[in-house]
Amino acid sequence: MTKHVRELPVVKQTNPKEQYQQEVRQEAFRTLDALGLTTNKSVVKKTDTLHFLAAQKFPLGAFSGDDIRINSTGGSEITAKTDFSSGNHVVSNVDFTKGITLQDNAIVAFNGCRIQDVVTVADGGKAVFAGCVFEDDGYVNNAGPAANVGIVGCIKTSSTLHVNATDIFSV
Repeated sequence: MTKHVRELPVVKQTNPKEQYQQEVRQEAFRTLDALGLTTNKSVVKKTDTLHFLAAQKFPLGAFSGDDIRINSTGGSEITAKTDFSSGNHVVSNVDFTKGITLQDNAIVAFNGCRIQDVVTVADGGKAVFAGCVFEDDGYVNNAGPAANVGIVGCIKTSSTLHVNATDIFSV
């Protein structure tokens, strides 16, 4: 029998569907963790190209280089202001509690992320947000043309409007 060091936070759900989804995520995390495929915050390097984040808080702040992938089973939070300075990146299922900056040479695809603070995109930077949730102070402030930032099928509960972004069907 495999002993698991880390566990996803368990929150008793009142909705049976949400409870089932949480249990499925927990089992997927246990499997990946047992195989040694999750990233513990003590071993994350900002120059690594693949991060599979465990369900915990990460004080990461800057990523540069090409083809960086940041993935999570859910419950992973990046708690520092995050800067993408160059290269192409894909970020999936990660919660950002502080601001995000994309420099002029950065191209980032955000999928299923929760964004709680402003995303600043420099002129020349590019981003797409698909299935993300913008809450609290979360919105996009793009210094470049609106065609450089696409927002598709996202949920926006923050009151600040996106600036210079092409928003396609968000609620």
